[in-house]
Amino acid sequence: MIARLNSNRTTQALITVTALVTFSGCSGTVSQFSPRVTSSGGESNAWQVTQPFAALQTESASPTLYASSSTANTVTEYQLPSDTIIGTLGASSGINNGPSGMFFSKDKLYVTNGNQVLIFPVGKTTPSLILQDPISAPFADDVVAASDGTVYVANEENDYCGYGEVVVFKKGQTAPEYTIIPPKVNFVLSVTLDSSNNLYIAYDTTFNTAHIREYAPGSQTGTETGWSVKSPSGMVFDKSGNLVVVDGTIIDVFTPGIPKPVRTFGSLNNGGFVTLNRSETLLFSTNWGANEIDELNYSTGKMVKTITLAGAAGIAIDPSSSP
Repeated sequence: MIARLNSNRTTQALITVTALVTFSGCSGTVSQFSPRVTSSGGESNAWQVTQPFAALQTESASPTLYASSSTANTVTEYQLPSDTIIGTLGASSGINNGPSGMFFSKDKLYVTNGNQVLIFPVGKTTPSLILQDPISAPFADDVVAASDGTVYVANEENDYCGYGEVVVFKKGQTAPEYTIIPPKVNFVLSVTLDSSNNLYIAYDTTFNTAHIREYAPGSQTGTETGWSVKSPSGMVFDKSGNLVVVDGTIIDVFTPGIPKPVRTFGSLNNGGFVTLNRSETLLFSTNWGANEIDELNYSTGKMVKTITLAGAAGIAIDPSSSP
């Protein structure tokens, strides 16, 4: 979760994003945030919630944006472009452990919550399914769901006893099917999918040395993309196949086959996650260090406006309601 990572990574220097999964114990002295291993392929509650807990709204013609607060333990639903709060989920909905990355697919909202992922149908205040990591300590910091129902959860680490990993849940399962561990991984930072359901994992090996690795559906080995990043967090593909990555205090846009970003914009205090509206005219990014959501023109990179949200962490948009 962004808040946890922020304090964690001040210990190691910086970082922003991810955690969850299955693994066995370790021996000896382990630093607080060292991760775990299986078989490898290689807060303060400063914000007070004034909106009573409400159901996620049913679909409307207006764009719907969801944002999590890792400090307030809430997910807030905004109607755009007015930024009106039309729904809030919190403790009564089971959100109680630093919600971070989120993903919207069809009519469901996926919310990371400690060592769980809560899946909420639109219009419901209770999850229809809870994906549970059998390890109690790790934090799920990002999540993405494929068109076949497979869910990938990024764990910053697991049980303080091994390396970060991605936990894979098959459709309808509540326990992990298998895990993916990138080579020489330290922290796993983010996950996303392209239009062909290829999985992309952002992870670091040392401070300011990070990688983005591509995995074909069902693969546990993967190949390096060669994209040059230092401290990636949220990622999303646009319709042209470009990868948008929050990298520390900036936002990079990468094209396959080109190691350097083709575009760089934004000025974030401590960036988090990112999403695009359906027409890809607007980019939304959480700016955890500034306690806000930044809305930018995706074509020009210029700031349009901000939405104040203390502990702003995960972000997702309902594509069916988005212009």
